[in-house]
Amino acid sequence: MADATPTKKIPPLRQQPVVFLDTETTGLDPTVHEIVEIAVVDLEGHVLLNTKIKPVNIERASPEALKVNGYNEADWAEAPTFDEIKDTVMEVLKHKIIVGQNPQFDRNFVVEALSRCGVEKAYRKLKRHTIDTITLAWEHLVPCGLDRLNLGAECEFLGIPLEAHRALADAQGCRTVYLMTLRATEEQRFAWGEQARKLGLVEVPETSDGAPKDAVTVS
Repeated sequence: MADATPTKKIPPLRQQPVVFLDTETTGLDPTVHEIVEIAVVDLEGHVLLNTKIKPVNIERASPEALKVNGYNEADWAEAPTFDEIKDTVMEVLKHKIIVGQNPQFDRNFVVEALSRCGVEKAYRKLKRHTIDTITLAWEHLVPCGLDRLNLGAECEFLGIPLEAHRALADAQGCRTVYLMTLRATEEQRFAWGEQARKLGLVEVPETSDGAPKDAVTVS
């Protein structure tokens, strides 16, 4: 007899909630290093989570990573541990599509941190499908002249202010890049290229006779 249980219909992507996640960490290996700051913003720009996190094994930290994210013991003295906020993290990320700059990096750190705190099968509770703003930048901004695929360069190219390497600022920056590039038209791409040329962010292409071209070619 055929199973009468109805098949769960997966809604289209546009109907699935997305959130913008960024973490600052003590290194690059989620099995060794820890999250020291996390921020989550929804599609409308509401801040769902923004907090420093007190590391438990700071002795394992990479000095280079701490220099980048500005960690110091005094500023993190009153911060919660990840175990203290794990339920909030699960609440804002569960059943959401994570968007970010290399979002698998952040997702892997969150999954590992949840697992350390005793959350069973954490990898199943966070959607494995993510949206990477690097891909959007490659598709829409590189043809206009962008030559570096990092969030700071993408935001500069689009005229977006950014305080790099702070979790909330990076999550908000990813949201703006996502909204500007997700359905970008050829006209918008052309305008970005022209703006970048005027600001000196890209070199003016030359014709075969060495003269500068008047416009950026957008493919």
